[in-house]
Amino acid sequence: MAQSLCRLDDFKDNCGFGLIAHIKGKTSHKLLLNAIQALTCMTHRGGVAADGKTGDGCGLLMQKPDSFLRSVVKESLQIELPELYAVGAVMLNTDDHKRGEAKSILEQELSAQGLRVLGWREVPTDNSCLGPIAIESLPAFEQVFIAPAISVMKSTLVRDFIWGVARQRSSWLTIIASILPVWAPTSSATKV
Repeated sequence: MAQSLCRLDDFKDNCGFGLIAHIKGKTSHKLLLNAIQALTCMTHRGGVAADGKTGDGCGLLMQKPDSFLRSVVKESLQIELPELYAVGAVMLNTDDHKRGEAKSILEQELSAQGLRVLGWREVPTDNSCLGPIAIESLPAFEQVFIAPAISVMKSTLVRDFIWGVARQRSSWLTIIASILPVWAPTSSATKV
């Protein structure tokens, strides 16, 4: 066998990631469409269940669309977001009672970290393309909007630290309360 710079036993079970960006940091809907198109090219990895429709959870990480979120929150929650706020994507139980309890725990933990919940938004989804396996385990998707309860410095470091501590603490507490599963996969003052 020919010598190579790589060894087969160095490979792990993930396939990497794609990066699509504007070189000058400009936002555009075209970038988002290109990223979605790139995701459609991932089926070669075999990340599809036996039903042929359920994927393994590919997704997008993108800069927080501030003007869009401000508009949506104003329309759906009838509130104005303050200058300094963060948004978290939260996957909750579909049972209304369990979802309410999980949200209450999360709100208590955020409050304990000096944060206040401005509101919750149900994320609109189109489940028509999902397979039966995905439908069976589909959570409720909501966004939680938070802001500092007190005046804090406006640096990104401070914002990310405050939200990171709150997310870790609330996730830990909710995992212990195993009847109330909740997962906060993305939560930031700058990313969604």
